[in-house]
Amino acid sequence: MDLAFFTRKAGVKIILLESCTGGLASAWITSLNGSSSWFEGGLITYSNFMKKFFLKVNEEDIQTHGAVSRKVAKEMAVALLKEPFLNIVTASITGLAGPIGGSKKKPIGLVYFSWAGPWGVDTKSKIFKGSRQQIREQAALYSLTFLTKKIAAVKQF
Repeated sequence: MDLAFFTRKAGVKIILLESCTGGLASAWITSLNGSSSWFEGGLITYSNFMKKFFLKVNEEDIQTHGAVSRKVAKEMAVALLKEPFLNIVTASITGLAGPIGGSKKKPIGLVYFSWAGPWGVDTKSKIFKGSRQQIREQAALYSLTFLTKKIAAVKQF
């Protein structure tokens, strides 16, 4: 599926909110000629401070659920939709790329995603295998692929 095609046809613009991918998904989008017509930009909110300061993620949710959680991923995705933006869709990514920092409850490779737009909000998690870079790449690809499907389904091309 072609994210650029469906985004243009749907008349929406994308904002990405990335943590563990460190801007990788945004970099892939901006490598496409013409992406400035449908990509608003992205925020790398890697630390808890950045998530709280820029996206207003609730401190209590970070403390209770952790930055790598369904709750925080959803808060990241809907943060900018509270503003008066028209025709905006968002995707957030937060996870553990490793190789350190995991636990039995939250293993290395666990990534939470959330996508928000006219369809509402979808939140999912996946566990990826591989090196830190492979996990980041898989997470960025998964996020953009799911976002493409959601945008295509809204307009039903």
